Amino acid sequence: MIALLALLSPDAHACGGFACDNARPVMQAAERILFAVDLAKEEVEAHVQITYTGESEDFAWIVPVTGEPEIFLSTDALFSTLYFPTNPNYTLTTVELGTCRSDSRGVSLAGSADAAVSSSVDFESGGVNVLATSNVGPYSTTVIEADSSAALMAWLDTEGYDIPANFEPVLAPYVASGQNFIALKLLPGNSSGDIAPLGMRYAGTKPSIPIQLTSIAAVPDTRLEVYVVGASRAVPESYLHVVPNDMAYDYFGQTVVYDDIITRAADEAGGQAFSTDWAGSTSLMRDVLYNDTMFDEDGLATAPDIFAWMDVILGGGFLSQQSGGYYSYYTTFDVNLANVLRTVLPLPASVAADGVTESMFWTNLRYYEASFDAEAIDLSAATAAVDAGFVEPRRHANALFRNHNQMSRLTSSLDAAEMTVDPTFVFNADMDQIVDINHPATLTYHCENGEYREHAYRDIAFPDGTTVDLPSEDWFNDEGITEYEYLSDLAALSSAVIEKTGATGEPETWTDNRETLAGIADGLNADFAEMFLNGCGGCNGGPVSASPLLIGLAAIVARRRRV
Repeated sequence: MIALLALLSPDAHACGGFACDNARPVMQAAERILFAVDLAKEEVEAHVQITYTGESEDFAWIVPVTGEPEIFLSTDALFSTLYFPTNPNYTLTTVELGTCRSDSRGVSLAGSADAAVSSSVDFESGGVNVLATSNVGPYSTTVIEADSSAALMAWLDTEGYDIPANFEPVLAPYVASGQNFIALKLLPGNSSGDIAPLGMRYAGTKPSIPIQLTSIAAVPDTRLEVYVVGASRAVPESYLHVVPNDMAYDYFGQTVVYDDIITRAADEAGGQAFSTDWAGSTSLMRDVLYNDTMFDEDGLATAPDIFAWMDVILGGGFLSQQSGGYYSYYTTFDVNLANVLRTVLPLPASVAADGVTESMFWTNLRYYEASFDAEAIDLSAATAAVDAGFVEPRRHANALFRNHNQMSRLTSSLDAAEMTVDPTFVFNADMDQIVDINHPATLTYHCENGEYREHAYRDIAFPDGTTVDLPSEDWFNDEGITEYEYLSDLAALSSAVIEKTGATGEPETWTDNRETLAGIADGLNADFAEMFLNGCGGCNGGPVSASPLLIGLAAIVARRRRV
């Protein structure tokens, strides 16, 4: 079985995917990648979060590269910390005009939304040259060059990689373009639980995802989540850009959420499009992953024994999460830290045989003192290992946000059949540099005459200012439909705008659905007014009495129809 990460082509490619034999399929459902681009140095860094389920001995990556890139450990904390402050947030705020009375039945609003989630090695074999080898964290890496895709396939087979027969045509374009490849495996003694994010630095100016490799075993609607850090906002160059239609979101019941909208919007753009989830200043992340006082490194360096040393780990800021007290069975260790501790304090076999987990062992070390030789542990080496394997990846990632001014988060959703063009990204200083994550809507209950809340008619104001009138809660209960179903015509289009973006200027609009959506909203309001004036019993609490506001609305609608 082989996991394929296509990374670092001449335009600085990066991607993740899985390929395997027919007997043991492993599918790739999502990708998370961060690029940091220094245009002055013509240098790119790529940080890739690796997700893998399977046997440790089956794990491998094949990575197309330019030259011999520098390879280093990244950190899961980079992606977990980035996700929430840049994740689109849809909220529904409820307000009352007047004072709504409460019906004794206690009927309430169905719901409100708050979504959010080396040196050269002399080796030659059959058209394949090994250029470099190194060990990085839990990985053994080999940089190779190949004369042909057939030679590369033969080498991978010889080295024990389980490769599907249909993989060669996917490799061929990258071999033909003169790229080298990184072959990546877990070092002996490491398990799939040791897999940590990987970082690479190489020459380039345009981050790009050679998505064709991912197509080998991509699930339908594979999600791509791409962060680009640099001098200005990043936009897709080879793919289209979509602005989502917020009215396609289900603010009431969350039956349709942001990911669904982006999937459908990309399909409306022909299947190859990205949306900008967020764009703004890197100050959002500065000193979040690392600062001089975050970790008690001095405490580690001066600890007199392994027990005091572990006390510093548990109480010195190194833990991802800890619940239930200082020494807790629910302590969560960052994968980078856990990998270090496995080398410093491996779980004794005798303890493991009793069902004790690594977390239980590390957080209650004194209890298990008899199971290992505390005096034999080199505390200086252990402290250095923590710095190299845990602190330094965070320190380095944090520096990216200090060295660059802007960051963009872009997402897409692709089926395997749509993975025919490699998406590339460029910086555009002419477009708006800020894209907010917040998409707030407001639901207003009209109780100016002291109506019961359940009987009052309502309106919802969407983020773009479009306002649509809604019947009362009672009406929806009587009709057996939801507010989202009532508004379904507004959700028929998931993209508000489909556009072409590039390195300069404003986007070129390809499709603008905003006027169509405004017309749908007008039609819903017209239908609402007509329904109420014709005696809709549950629309506002009375059988036929129309409020002056609705009479005025009906007049406006009539004028529009005459026009």
